[in-house]
Amino acid sequence: MEDIREEMRFQALFSEKAKKMRASEIRELLKITQQPDIISFAGGLPNPLSFPRDIIRDLLCEVLQGEEAARALQYGSTEGIPQLREAILERYRRRWGYKGDLENILVTTGSQQGLDLLGRVFIGSRSHIIMEAPTYLGALNAFKFYEPVIHTIPMDNEGLIPELLEEKMKMLHRRGETPKFLYTVPNFHNPAGVTLSLKRRQALLEIAGEYDLLIVEDDPYGELRYEGEHLPPLVALDKDDRVIHLGTFSKILSPGLRLAWTIGPKEVIKKMILAQNRALTSARAPSHRPLL
Repeated sequence: MEDIREEMRFQALFSEKAKKMRASEIRELLKITQQPDIISFAGGLPNPLSFPRDIIRDLLCEVLQGEEAARALQYGSTEGIPQLREAILERYRRRWGYKGDLENILVTTGSQQGLDLLGRVFIGSRSHIIMEAPTYLGALNAFKFYEPVIHTIPMDNEGLIPELLEEKMKMLHRRGETPKFLYTVPNFHNPAGVTLSLKRRQALLEIAGEYDLLIVEDDPYGELRYEGEHLPPLVALDKDDRVIHLGTFSKILSPGLRLAWTIGPKEVIKKMILAQNRALTSARAPSHRPLL
């Protein structure tokens, strides 16, 4: 009874946005994984045995004992330190022939922050967005907070079906609706597990070009291929500056570092930096500390 009274006491004070907040399914899954007798296959949790603890320890010691120690513990720039962004940029250039530069890259506190920032800068109440069916719960929760109209495109064993996307775009075009973006997980899809074929990647970009559609490419698993050939990310195939690519160290290094990045058109990155800066300023928190 006391708990009910306490809840009612604050309900009238909460904002309309706060009243609509619900516990994340991912958060609930993570609670279960904390139980020592549970081995969960429900979330994308890396095996802790794979964490390079010794390497990370040595790197931290090297930084904190060196000339950069003070700067490593100080506030950092919103977009992330140049050295890290340059390293990310160089890898995409070397591996995929990416043509962008440093202004196309933003470092985020996990790719989940990247998803939230995209929601902030693109989605208003009743904005139209397109997502795969099924789709990643973290993205769905991030976008739903901004109250969009969500359209879904089915998948098969080659990923999102381009013909159905084109049908959806024609229908929306006839109705005078312009979707803000398409969200896709092209590599080892969570939760479907499929990978978008190269032919469909090219078809997807052609459709996006025809209808002037932005694509949000969420790629946390692309580096985790154990057989077959790596496929180029959409951002590397993009010739029209319409792909916003999310990458993360969570699956390949350690999720506890909360370190990820967004690559996209410069105007989009600028707006995301403003949104990130606004959130950090209101929270009186630093952005990125150049610790690694």
